Amino acid sequence: AAAQRYAELLREDDDGWARAGAALLEPKRYDHAAAWLADWKDREDVDAWMLRPLAASLRALDRDAEANDVVRAGVERGGLDVPPEYWAWLALDEIVAGRADETEALLKRIDTVGLDDGTRLLVAMASAAVRVSRDPSAFSDAKEDLRTAAGSCSAGDVPPGAGRWYR
Repeated sequence: AAAQRYAELLREDDDGWARAGAALLEPKRYDHAAAWLADWKDREDVDAWMLRPLAASLRALDRDAEANDVVRAGVERGGLDVPPEYWAWLALDEIVAGRADETEALLKRIDTVGLDDGTRLLVAMASAAVRVSRDPSAFSDAKEDLRTAAGSCSAGDVPPGAGRWYR
């Protein structure tokens, strides 16, 4: 209600616009957050962090292709401030496309120290898929590693849309 009431004021500046979008994501109002942030291409000073709630909302709404486009744009705009989950999502996208070398290169960009559990799960998913693509006999071990990674990630920390990719 506050975003709607103060929409004109919040949309005046990119920072306010982004923070309002993030606030809409918190109560899992994915449709509202996606709609609020839909004009991201028309904004000049959008940084990578500002697109995080949009990418998460689009994934929660089963709009993975659009979410990947947003993440790729975030990488282009983000410079050194690219969130680690962007690299993990892009790695998953690459391995699903059958590009193990590209996936490994993306995974190497991620500093695993201090990662949140959700991003750690995404990294484990991409890493397991790379292992199996390189050596199909590693399937059982990769499956067990994924169970461990999923078990250490609380339900609230699982990134929206990750369940589809996990399966």
